Amino acid sequence: MKKWKTRAFLILLVCVFVLTVFSALWFMGVISFDSSQNKLSDETLNDNYTSGIHNDTQNNGVQNESQGAENRNENTWDIVFKGMKLSVKQKGTVIVHESGCLNIRQCDEYLIQIDVDDETTDYFWDNRDEKVKNITAAGYNMELEPEKIVVDGREYIRYIVSLENERGSDYETSYFYLLMTPADDGRRFFVSVRYDGVDMAGLGEAEREKLYDEAMDIINPIMCSAKQTDEPDDETGSYWKEETPLQSENKEDSYILEDTLEGEDFMVSYNLPETYYLISDNISGKTYYSDEEDVYINLSVINYSWLTAEDMAESHKSAGISSIISEGETEINDVTFHYYTYSVLQVSGEEKIYNYNFHAYADMKNGDIFAIYGYTYSNPEVLNEEYFHDVMNIKEE
Repeated sequence: MKKWKTRAFLILLVCVFVLTVFSALWFMGVISFDSSQNKLSDETLNDNYTSGIHNDTQNNGVQNESQGAENRNENTWDIVFKGMKLSVKQKGTVIVHESGCLNIRQCDEYLIQIDVDDETTDYFWDNRDEKVKNITAAGYNMELEPEKIVVDGREYIRYIVSLENERGSDYETSYFYLLMTPADDGRRFFVSVRYDGVDMAGLGEAEREKLYDEAMDIINPIMCSAKQTDEPDDETGSYWKEETPLQSENKEDSYILEDTLEGEDFMVSYNLPETYYLISDNISGKTYYSDEEDVYINLSVINYSWLTAEDMAESHKSAGISSIISEGETEINDVTFHYYTYSVLQVSGEEKIYNYNFHAYADMKNGDIFAIYGYTYSNPEVLNEEYFHDVMNIKEE
């Protein structure tokens, strides 16, 4: 992978939790929690953003410029998102997600999502009582009321909410640690930390606060590095990934020819081309890579029950990507896939390269959608839908 910036794949992880409160958090770029009893309105979610747990009491509202400069001297990815340039430590993965937010995953315990909102932190603070009423009316529990804190000279509003029996969650109670801090004139950053990999309710207060602090240690340097910029935004689907070694010294020992995706109400099996091995397995689905092909393949199941696979292919083709190279539908094993392909020119200094992208969607029997995303810097073969016929040969159980 290129050292300067590995834009890997759009993980179409509009995952299990995206079905929850989608319409509300779409505005914020934060995944929503849509269940039959729990839905947050756009306004509610604008109010549903709390912040980190570090406590300083000086320099309220003043960004620590030296901290931001220091961050850029480390090994970081420079990302342009909604008119702001952010520096993120080269660890884990970062995705400009199609939901409108910047997704950061540096550990298994939680997912960090960042958005830039067209309101100020002062507006939220001045209306916080009404906002809290909207949050609780939507079925959320206030674990921590909105409060102001200062970390390294930067002021935040923070609060914490929980949700019982969130669809797709592995735990009875889901926790969300929420932060707001000024961005540029008239806008604010909204940061949501979703604890999807740990049973927060089963932890003691000190253990939970430790996890909040750890998330803040990731978030605050990013916020302090933020600068308004005229540079073009990184495109939807842009992806940065930390270099990781193979699990086995012998690559052939890691090759996978058959695998499955499993969820609460589905299990789907599929094949893989030769020389692919698993590099990621989390809430975003499973991701495979082939050194020989230099291709990434991400597979996921999307709980978009109100959209068909054809609808999704049509809507995503205009989601901030380059011109479509090819599109169509193909049927494998009585399952119809709707697909499209495109390429993106990337420039770093004098270096110019294209990355090639393939997306395909198929309706599942339970109303979910099976999604395929292929990505590469060097192999235009991914623009050929026949390359993915093995993966398209799915069986639902």
